[in-house]
Amino acid sequence: MREEANPDVTLTDDIEVHFLELPKFVKSDVKDLKSDLESWLYVLKHTSDLKEEEMSILVDKTPDLSKAFTILEQYSSDPKKRKEIEEKLKTDRDYAYDLAARFEAGERQGIEKGIEKGIEKGIEKGIEKGIEKGIEKGIEKGIEKGKLESARKMFAEDLSLEVILRITGLSEKDLKDHGII
Repeated sequence: MREEANPDVTLTDDIEVHFLELPKFVKSDVKDLKSDLESWLYVLKHTSDLKEEEMSILVDKTPDLSKAFTILEQYSSDPKKRKEIEEKLKTDRDYAYDLAARFEAGERQGIEKGIEKGIEKGIEKGIEKGIEKGIEKGIEKGIEKGKLESARKMFAEDLSLEVILRITGLSEKDLKDHGII
């Protein structure tokens, strides 16, 4: 199976991803929940204001929630653990933001260099068509160079291949051809 937007990327049936939008989950009474999924969504949406009675009903309906409630209770009663989790989440968010900023900066730099090179080649040929083609090729190469440089940095930061391919839009073949993997 191939992705429509990026036909070089092969998709598999090994993983299935579902997006659930909590704001659209409108059930407000534990007694109205009919499935394990609804129970989990209810817990995720109402964690901060769950009552003991609701928790008991939820555990009866979905026994797996018992472990989740135990962990939630441990972390909410231990300020040190809560702080550790908050710091870890902040670190993860900061890292993702920094990575995205680096990627954008690399792409911007690649575009600028590509435009410069494209203009130089176009001027050398001395014709308008040459300038247009040079700019276009320069931009493409600059973008590709920026993406490849970003991919190198992401590998250095130990990001997974899937994440790198998704963020850069490059194919695994592109990375192999340029000696990145």
